[in-house]
Amino acid sequence: MFWHKKNILIWVVVLLPMLGVAQTTVTANRVIIKDSLSLHGKWINRINSDGIPQISGEQTISSDAAMKAYIDQVSGGGISPTELAKMMKNPDVLEVKVGIWDKGSVSPMLNFTLNFLSSDGIKSTCNVYGKYAGDYFTVYGKPPFSLYATIPNVTADSTLSVLVYSQERATSTGTLQNYNNFVLFKPGDTAIINADRLRGYVTIGVRVGVRPSLDNSLIYINEKITNHSSSQSIYVTKPNNSNPYNNLALMPGQEISQRHLLQNRSGYGSYRITAATFFEAPGGEYLPSYPNSKAVRCKVYRNGSLQSTKDLTAYMDDSFSIPIDATWKDCEIVVEDI
Repeated sequence: MFWHKKNILIWVVVLLPMLGVAQTTVTANRVIIKDSLSLHGKWINRINSDGIPQISGEQTISSDAAMKAYIDQVSGGGISPTELAKMMKNPDVLEVKVGIWDKGSVSPMLNFTLNFLSSDGIKSTCNVYGKYAGDYFTVYGKPPFSLYATIPNVTADSTLSVLVYSQERATSTGTLQNYNNFVLFKPGDTAIINADRLRGYVTIGVRVGVRPSLDNSLIYINEKITNHSSSQSIYVTKPNNSNPYNNLALMPGQEISQRHLLQNRSGYGSYRITAATFFEAPGGEYLPSYPNSKAVRCKVYRNGSLQSTKDLTAYMDDSFSIPIDATWKDCEIVVEDI
C-alpha cells in the first residue's frame, strides 16, 4: 500500500508471518478450551469431577477423584449429605427422585433403566434396582431434559403403576405440576415412558397396584392426549382416581400416547379435563397457575369417532367430564385454542 502527498511517495511494506499447518505435537503451559475437545473423533465437553455416576455420557470423561468418590459413595450406601446439598443448589441440572413402594416381595424383582438427554446433547443413564426403596441422583446438562424408559412388570400376580411428575421446585405443593403422567399395567406387560421438557425436580414412582382378583374390573384403553394450546396447560383426571398426583398434566405443545389400565370397578367412570394459565419465565422456569386465561376447546374421540366437544371459558374455573365404560377401547382428547 502507499501514501501520497506533495509529490512525495512513501511505500509501506507489511510483512505477514508465514502461516504453518497444524503440528502433531503442541507444547504449552496451559490450554483453555471453551467448548469441546475432539479425541479420536469423539467430542468431549465435560470432565466429571463430582463423583456422581448419573452424569456419565458419550461426551464426558471422569477423573480419578470422581471414580474414587463414586466407589466410596456406593460402598457407603448412598449419596453423601454434602453432595445432596450441592445438587439442590445447582440450577443447571435435573434433580431426580426414584421411589418404589410395595409390600416387600416385589421390589427385588424390579430392574429398569432411565435414559435422559439434555438440551445440549448430554446423555445420562441410571440403572434402578428394586432392592432400594428410594434413590436420589442428579442429571447434568442444560435444561430442559427428555426421558425415555421401559419398565417391565415381571411379577406374577400384581399390577404395577408408574408415576412421573416434574415441578419447578422440590418444595412445591398442590396439583399444578409442570408435567404429570400415570400409567397402570398388568403382569407380563411393559410400561413405555416418554417425557420431554423436564426441568427442576422429577419424581418417578413405581407402586404395586390392585391384585388379579379384580381383573374383571380392569380394562385397557389406548390414551392419546394432545395439548395444541399455545398458552394453556391442561390437567386430566382419570376414572376412579382420588390421588391428584395420578392425573395427567401437559404443557402447551405436549402429547401423551400410551396404553393404560383403568379400574372400572363401578362399571363406569369419567375423564375430567381442566385448564390453567402457563408461563415460561425469562430464565426458563415453568409457572402454571389457575384459572385458564384463554378459552380452549376440548374434543373427545371414542374409538376413532368424535364423541363430544366443549369449550372451557376463560377465568371461569370450568371443566369437562367425559363418562366412559368398558366399550371404550381408544380415547383421544385434543385441546386447542379458540
